[in-house]
Amino acid sequence: MASRPPVVEQALKALMASHGELRNRSSVNLGKLLFWPVHRKFGGKVKFLVSGGSALPDDVHKAFHALGFNITEGYGLTEAAPVLSVAEPTNKRQPGTVGKALPGIEFKIDQPDNDGIGEVLAKGPNIMAGYFGDREATEAVIQGGWLHTGDLGRLDAEGRLYLVGRKKDVIIDANGKNVYPDELEDLYGTHTHVKELSIVGLPEDGGGEKVACLCVPDYKERPREEVRRELEEHFRNVSADMPFYRRVKLLRFWDGELPRTSTRKVKRKLVVEELKRLERLASTGEKAREKVAAPGTGGVSDWLYPLIAEVVNRPVSDVPVRIGPAYTVRGTTYTPAADAGYDRVGYATWYGPESGDRTANGERFRADWITAAHTTLPLPSYVEVTALDTGRRILVRVNDRGPFAGGRLIDLSRGAAEQLGVRAQGIAPVRVRVVEPSEKDRKRLREGKRARELPPVPERELEALRARLGQP
Repeated sequence: MASRPPVVEQALKALMASHGELRNRSSVNLGKLLFWPVHRKFGGKVKFLVSGGSALPDDVHKAFHALGFNITEGYGLTEAAPVLSVAEPTNKRQPGTVGKALPGIEFKIDQPDNDGIGEVLAKGPNIMAGYFGDREATEAVIQGGWLHTGDLGRLDAEGRLYLVGRKKDVIIDANGKNVYPDELEDLYGTHTHVKELSIVGLPEDGGGEKVACLCVPDYKERPREEVRRELEEHFRNVSADMPFYRRVKLLRFWDGELPRTSTRKVKRKLVVEELKRLERLASTGEKAREKVAAPGTGGVSDWLYPLIAEVVNRPVSDVPVRIGPAYTVRGTTYTPAADAGYDRVGYATWYGPESGDRTANGERFRADWITAAHTTLPLPSYVEVTALDTGRRILVRVNDRGPFAGGRLIDLSRGAAEQLGVRAQGIAPVRVRVVEPSEKDRKRLREGKRARELPPVPERELEALRARLGQP
């Protein structure tokens, strides 16, 4: 629709809205007549569409209904084999409900609050007997024959179930008020420049949690700051119409993508961690401004390096990352540059205490640590080094400059050469590629310990790497 001229797009939207309202007020459905090209794309004979797996966005439900499709929503769990309820398809749109329990299944709400919201419990012949070999986990979710789903919801007078979120995701403020993130995400996520958002609870010093939001803007080719200001105003306007305890107290913008599971559900724990990091960053920036304003505060490293570390989400010991200007050694000029896609084959040698006491990154050189020298990669960088003779792989921290002899790709420390199994060779064919290891591996390498063991490269891949090097 967006590819059509604006006049046509607006006319189609108006027609959809009118048809949706007609369906809500009567038993008439003219969808196939008005929007036959769309129905034809679906085969032209679709009677029902059932959504499951995660909450059906209201705008999607509204659009399909307006186009004349009978779309409904179901609910279930693997532990319930797997369906518990499906909303009955009607001509009138019924947003938000997953319907009544299927025949033979019962629902009840455990410990409902003043709004009737509590944990959804289910009972029926389709409920599992338990988790195989895990009695403790089984007893935690099946009690008295009822399956504790972990989902929060309410039942209306006719027995229809409305889900509001996961029990573990509920935000509880300092006064004991419950806030349901899914409901707020629907309210705040209506702006055209909101690509996606996640609302979570951040712990407060005085107890309880405050409502916080990580929002991913969709700039749509508009100026970045202009869109952000508009979204801030949108959040203020939405908040003005709700009780104080439900309002977003902390709003942060994020230009990446929200972390999700393989089933596209947002990983709220990681959102909480990111918001905490952004809060630390804001706090560090404020302290930096105070230090800059105060006379006699000493070197910039006291405040600048911690600030940079927060920005790049790296420990202070990995900051600053030095790229540096071009330099010349023995008549050859080297130009350092960041290269996230660096992946080359060549030859490695190793070196020990003869290199001196300090590295090019200003750290003390320790021959038994898992480090390396490279002519152009930023310092520090992390690389995966593969021995092309054996397929063995290791993670290495690059914190020095070299090698400056012709035909060599990287100089390994004695410790790295021993771990790779090439110390006895003196010179060995290798593959070197830049990687972003886990913080746990980074920490171990910074402390002189070996990172986690990597599985060897399969023989077929090794053959391809050897071919790149020109080996038989």
